[in-house]
Amino acid sequence: MECIRLPEEAYLRIVRHAIGAAPMEAVGLVGKAANGRGVMVIELPNLGGPDEFLADPFAQYQAERRLAREGFDVLAIYHSHPGGGTGISETDRNFGKRWNCAHIVVVPDRFPDNPDHLRAWRISDYGVAEISVVREGR
Repeated sequence: MECIRLPEEAYLRIVRHAIGAAPMEAVGLVGKAANGRGVMVIELPNLGGPDEFLADPFAQYQAERRLAREGFDVLAIYHSHPGGGTGISETDRNFGKRWNCAHIVVVPDRFPDNPDHLRAWRISDYGVAEISVVREGR
C-alpha cells in the first residue's frame, strides 16, 4: 500500500486547520520534499459553501508557485468533512481525478478520540485506493 509520511507538526497543522474552519470545510495543500515527506502545509481560503470546498483560485496559484520556488511538489490536497466521514464523496471523486496527488480527508469532530479522523486516498479514472498515513515523531 502506498504511504504518506507526515511529520507530527504538519499532521497537527492539517487537523488544527480543519477544527478551526468548522463548520465550513477546510482546504489546503501539502508539499513534499525530495525524500517524499510531507513537509509544508499551506492553508487555502474556501470559497465554497458549508458542505463543500472550492479553494480560492488565486491563493491556490500562489501556493503552488511557492511550493515550486522552495523545491517542493504537491504531495496532497486536504479537505475536511465536518460532521461527516473520512470516505471520498462522489464530488470528491470527480474533483480528485484531475489531480495526480493524494487526497486527505479530515473529520475534525473525531480528533483525537477516533482513530478514523484522517484518511488519505489516491483517486484515478480506475477508482479510489486508500493510502496509509504515517505520523512521524509522535
